[in-house]
Amino acid sequence: MSPRGRLIPWTTAQLRLFTGLTIAALLLLAMSVESARTTSALSHQVVPLNLAVVSAIIAGLADALWLVQGRRAVIARTRQLLIETRSSSDERRAPLASMTSEPIWVAVAAGSRAHRPGCLLVAGKATRNLSNALIDQGELRRCEVCGC
Repeated sequence: MSPRGRLIPWTTAQLRLFTGLTIAALLLLAMSVESARTTSALSHQVVPLNLAVVSAIIAGLADALWLVQGRRAVIARTRQLLIETRSSSDERRAPLASMTSEPIWVAVAAGSRAHRPGCLLVAGKATRNLSNALIDQGELRRCEVCGC
């Protein structure tokens, strides 16, 4: 993990691998084009065509691995941010919880879920205050992000 909690999507070794595979695919493609260019018989162009297909597969594999690793880093960072946000919203919510025994819930006008006031899903939106009774009756469901 890098400074300030940021995740690095690719290590140096992975970048070398992805770059090496892409360069190898390009070289293989260039070789196959040159080989096919020097022969005029169709039967002699089958091998260069196969090399071109293999180079396209190698390049596609390298790019797919690069994208998958980047996506994993995005998912990991998103989880980390949600954990940090949840812990900070719990700290902000602590004084409110000590003032009343009944949890405070809010919902947007046409919403089907009840949220805590600090939930990111309702931040900046017009909300209405709710009671525990509405949730206990099953009229509204608790938000999966903030209400558990």
